[in-house]
Amino acid sequence: MINNAIRIFILSLVLCLCVPLSPEPDVSEQNVKHIVVNDCFSLNPTRPGTPIDIGDTIHYLKNGVVQMYGQDGVLKFDALESESNSVMTGLGMLKADRVFAFPNGSMCDGQGKTTYVFLNSVLILTVIDDTQQEFSKVSTTTTTPR
Repeated sequence: MINNAIRIFILSLVLCLCVPLSPEPDVSEQNVKHIVVNDCFSLNPTRPGTPIDIGDTIHYLKNGVVQMYGQDGVLKFDALESESNSVMTGLGMLKADRVFAFPNGSMCDGQGKTTYVFLNSVLILTVIDDTQQEFSKVSTTTTTPR
C-alpha cells in the first residue's frame, strides 16, 4: 500500500513538471465536447476512470482548460480543471484530472513541461503542462494499484 502511495505521489509530481508543442488554441471558438473529470484518467482497461487511449496527449493550459488530443492530433474533448472532482489516493484527496491509472510497468520520462509515458518502450501517453515551471529531466517507474 505504501509503495503504491509513493508511486502515485511521484507520478503526480512528474505530471506537474510537465513544454508546449504549439501555441494555446482558443477552444472557445471550437465545437468541442466538454466533459467533467469525475475520476482519474485511465489507460488501464481493468480500472474504472475517465478513459484515454494509447497515444493520446493531455494538455494542461494556463487558462485552466485541459485538452485531450487523439493520436491523430484531433481534439477529442476538453475539461475545466476547476470543475474536476477530487478522488482519494494514497496521499489523500487529489483533483481527478491530475491522477492517472497506467498499466503495470509503465515508465515516465519528464522533459521540461512535457512528460512521456512508455510501456515496453512504446509511447502510450504524452502530458504537457503549461501551468508549471520547467524542470530538469525526471524519470520514474510507475504501476497501478491492484
